Amino acid sequence: MRKQTMRSFKSLIPVLLMMAATDGTEGAAAATVAAPPAPGSATSMQFSFHFRTDKIRDDEGKVIGTGRKHPSVEAPLPIPTYNQLIEQLQAGGKEAEMILDAVITMIDTAARGQINDWREANGLDKDFTATSFDLGKLTLTAIANTPKADRAGAAISDEDWTGFLDDYTHVMTQVVGYDPKKVKLHATHLKVQLRRIKNDKNSVGKLLEFLNVWAAKTEALDDHVECYNDLVKRANKYLKAEEKDLSAAL
Repeated sequence: MRKQTMRSFKSLIPVLLMMAATDGTEGAAAATVAAPPAPGSATSMQFSFHFRTDKIRDDEGKVIGTGRKHPSVEAPLPIPTYNQLIEQLQAGGKEAEMILDAVITMIDTAARGQINDWREANGLDKDFTATSFDLGKLTLTAIANTPKADRAGAAISDEDWTGFLDDYTHVMTQVVGYDPKKVKLHATHLKVQLRRIKNDKNSVGKLLEFLNVWAAKTEALDDHVECYNDLVKRANKYLKAEEKDLSAAL
């Protein structure tokens, strides 16, 4: 496995060198970059880190309350220049292996995104196979030219979804005063990321309106912004999707 990895690495060195010489530098996924430096020339970048409200748990791990919300942290952190990246890639050491691992993760994430999109479009009862991949969209050039907001990110945890749905239910029933039975139905569709109603644009549009009402009323938007952004992105995607004439198959 080690020899295979190094052979794969050596074969990718020209591509990685080209990427290092042409791509812009990005901050870590957990950070919001405040002031991007000139591409490849700076040795530091301003990062901002934000935190969710701490959860208080009992001995069994059940959430029984909320604690302190850590203040945001902003700091300039060191980043490599293009020349430093090129030197590390040419050296072929641990740093080069780490860079390759990061690239492999990008390709893996893009491939998983393709699978999820295909299953949504073709139905969860059909099988995605190795020949279903669009390999042209898995190159570094294709991934680099994909809008940053459209690149598939890390999966949102079940705990995060549960926290969001709990807050949504509380805000919509207790603050907004909406019908609890209808809010429970909202939560059912939000839990599966609108997939069950994706072809019903009226329902998707209505739930998007309720989502925005929640976002305006909740005091915990920062804690649940990933879930909110994911749902808004999906809702807009379904609303823009071309209408299918299902009667043609009858």
